[in-house]
Amino acid sequence: MNNAFTFLAPVRTLTPVVTYTKGKGEVTLNWDKIIGADRYAVFAYVNGKWQKAAEVGTTSYTFKGLTGGKHYNVAVIAKIGSRWYTDVTNAIRVKPGDIYPKVSSFIYGNSVSLEWDAISDAEGYAVGCKVGGKWKILKQLSASETEFSISKVPSGTYELAVIAKTDGKWDTTNLNSRTVTITVN
Repeated sequence: MNNAFTFLAPVRTLTPVVTYTKGKGEVTLNWDKIIGADRYAVFAYVNGKWQKAAEVGTTSYTFKGLTGGKHYNVAVIAKIGSRWYTDVTNAIRVKPGDIYPKVSSFIYGNSVSLEWDAISDAEGYAVGCKVGGKWKILKQLSASETEFSISKVPSGTYELAVIAKTDGKWDTTNLNSRTVTITVN
């Protein structure tokens, strides 16, 4: 009779598994705590090399000011005691949400249609037209509506824009730089 026991020691993970949630022009990284770690460093791959973006004592970090729709490579490393474990094989590719709706326009005779990608956390949208140098709201839409059409548009050239409402406020930041110019014949 063999009374021998085999004990398996738990494998100690030194590299956090990173996940992310995208927001408007930002991503929030989250990872499980590494046993014994008291600090973490967050890295981004920039210009062909890993660069430290932040050092934190928590298991999350938000990268802000990112370009919506662009991919970024990021990684998190742990510090246990006085040693940093610099393995970045846990790197992930993240993509923040767009800050502004990306608008496509379609013209059919004297009818105009606009379509756009939904913005995360949008509470609603508004379609505006620039008339005499001032913006006029054509229609307000719910957060689930991402298209707008209007018919019997008189001939002419028009500047249109779609704005999103988030946190109870209409975002008109850089409005003139994100217009769609259309010409109806």
